[in-house]
Amino acid sequence: MSKTLRFKDDLGHDFPKWLQLPFTSCFEFLPHKNVEAQVACKKLKSSVACLKCKDILSSSQEVAFISQDDQDNATDTFLSDDNSGLNNGDIVFASFVPLNQRAKAVEVKLLDESCELVAGKNTIACHTKQEFAPGYLGYYLNSDKYQQQLNSPDQDFGHGYFIRKKAIASTVIDKPCLAEQEKIAALLDTVSTKLRNLENIAAQLKLVASSIEQKLFSQELRCSVNSNIDWQQKQFLECFEPVVKASDKANVQVGDVVFSNYTRDSKLATVIESQDGQYNKTYCSVFRPKQEFAQGFLAYYLNSQEFTKQLSKSYGNSFRVVSSSAIRSTMLNIPCLEEQQQIVATLGTITRKIELNNKQIDLVKNLKQALMQQLFD
Repeated sequence: MSKTLRFKDDLGHDFPKWLQLPFTSCFEFLPHKNVEAQVACKKLKSSVACLKCKDILSSSQEVAFISQDDQDNATDTFLSDDNSGLNNGDIVFASFVPLNQRAKAVEVKLLDESCELVAGKNTIACHTKQEFAPGYLGYYLNSDKYQQQLNSPDQDFGHGYFIRKKAIASTVIDKPCLAEQEKIAALLDTVSTKLRNLENIAAQLKLVASSIEQKLFSQELRCSVNSNIDWQQKQFLECFEPVVKASDKANVQVGDVVFSNYTRDSKLATVIESQDGQYNKTYCSVFRPKQEFAQGFLAYYLNSQEFTKQLSKSYGNSFRVVSSSAIRSTMLNIPCLEEQQQIVATLGTITRKIELNNKQIDLVKNLKQALMQQLFD
């Protein structure tokens, strides 16, 4: 097969053409236990790590690195028999795919040979019947070239669809020689490691930002210049007035605050920064400041834990439901204008670091996608 990007061997010679093999000649499906057997096994042992559908879909990586910690922290898993436990190099597909996502598979990498791992609900697990270079399958099975073979959903349930074993079994596997597989995996491993490191930095920055924000708005951490000036406690409606007919965009001005009454996002309040600012007209409450605030302060404070914890009783399990009356009944702790500016400067520095890191993540993701497309198409 002719590929856009090919490796050569150490002497500069071309590797052999890739083979095209039926999926069933390369893999065998692992059986799933029925519900009764899972419950019975769960009573015997609960420290077996379980790779669930949501774990596969939420990860940006093509290789599932399973450590002893994953096994020790398992709380809702079951003991599988010897024939259905997962080993290094095995493949696990997420069989249920939300409509806004694409099919996904991961290659298993046990970091400790003593780890025990099984596939959870809405997954399809496979043992390899042929030799593949570590990492190659994880990348290939998530390439556009392979994914195009799974683009016809078996059954649409409105919010997602299931991929059946029959659909997977009908696919074709592109198999280069082992040496070229190793080179492909090594190149993509380098990019994936960079991406994983950036994502770890993003998680750490998020924790740092959350910690500093909490300390600032709880007044545990004070700006030294104004540490002797007490914050003013006011009722929400002392500082804001509701905007009548909030659904009429003409009534919303720059500086107004739009609260989402129904959202799955972590962000509750948005400050309108331009006349073209977009917001959901149906599920929102709009308030206009009645006093001066430092630019950027409200965006941080009205989304802080210190403020939103007053609305915690209005939260749903998977989304926030916050009524306008709940917002109106909250209390605000307002620092002086100068301290507001210092808080914005402090949090703005962290925000810019997060934004820069996120841009780097996007660049590496785009590079990885481009490489995978050229390597496998």
